Amino acid sequence: MSILFAEHPEAHQQLLPLTYTRPIANLRVGILTIAEKWARRFDSVDFGFDTLPYL
Repeated sequence: MSILFAEHPEAHQQLLPLTYTRPIANLRVGILTIAEKWARRFDSVDFGFDTLPYL
């Protein structure tokens, strides 16, 4: 199963400067990123991002 992380542009703007060079799901929360936590939860290895074009 694949996971697609879609983010809203307004949410991306609210988290600047942390999200200036990476998607929200690539932010670290503890030792893992948000994407890694969701991948572990659903036993998935494949995940992608639907974010701003420049990322």
